[in-house]
Amino acid sequence: MRTLSVTLSLLFLASGLLAPPCLAGETWPPVGTPIPPVNRAETYLDVGAATVESLPPGTRVRVDRASGMSFTLEQRDGKLMFDLPAATLSEDKGTLITPLGFKIGSHDAMASTMTVESPNGRSTLIRRRGTRLLVYESDGGRWDVGRRLLKLRLQDGTRIDRLEEGGAWEAITLRGERFRLAVGPQGWSRLPSIPSPPLIPDETVLYLAGDGDDWRFPVGEDHAVFGWNWFPYGLTAKQILDPIRIGQRSLDVINTFLRFVTMPPPEELASYMIGRRLSLSGGDRMTIEAPGREAVTAYLMPGHFDPNFMLPIVQHPDSFRRPGASSTNR
Repeated sequence: MRTLSVTLSLLFLASGLLAPPCLAGETWPPVGTPIPPVNRAETYLDVGAATVESLPPGTRVRVDRASGMSFTLEQRDGKLMFDLPAATLSEDKGTLITPLGFKIGSHDAMASTMTVESPNGRSTLIRRRGTRLLVYESDGGRWDVGRRLLKLRLQDGTRIDRLEEGGAWEAITLRGERFRLAVGPQGWSRLPSIPSPPLIPDETVLYLAGDGDDWRFPVGEDHAVFGWNWFPYGLTAKQILDPIRIGQRSLDVINTFLRFVTMPPPEELASYMIGRRLSLSGGDRMTIEAPGREAVTAYLMPGHFDPNFMLPIVQHPDSFRRPGASSTNR
């Protein structure tokens, strides 16, 4: 199977994802048709790419992530475009609400405890203890890291950094909005914006994945940056397809398509290709609704489709205690 995947990947790279649909009388197998393994991935790649290239103006692509975050891209002027809302602060300035609904807050004046809550209510608690930051995920996961090393990126592209000076935190959204949470009762404060999105690749950043409380180290590329590096300019079909023709991203798509024994709807194949370009994960959903056509929703399967990652681990188990407990959590 690995040899077949590599062979198909080379065919994929050489084919350039084929041509637009119906060129020279080309027709695709009907949905539900069994596709032999020998040409399964190649067929699906051709159909998916042709569908991406032929999305008509006004097509809406809705992304629903397992974390509860959602956004909609719209085909305008030959590009999939997205208008990102502004971030907001709660009335007491204790909570920063990011453009797509993540809540970042602190529960003490020393800013020693930070909570990141996803739109679906899943949360992560980060506590300062000595020279380390202890992290508790609401599903029971936990890990720790040196406090100078903590850099987080949320699924809407917002970056959160732990600053060395005074124990402060800083958040920067894709719109360039900047906010700081410093030690003291004042809560979050707004800083001057920066002119461009904070999208410098950094493979030491932990990105949020899964159902809203799962953190991962990227492997091979900064997935969160790759997934948003088209913002705010939009995505052409070429900008969607070219990056997934190469390397590991190509194999991710091919190995996913090999699992489909029968011909899926073309929009579902296009969803996997767009989804890989956006660095989505298994458990997310994508709905493509073209004018005059029935909407098609793809439930993205985990496995090969997920970008490569490593999990953070508990490095100093003796430093962990349950929040509010006085004895070591064993």
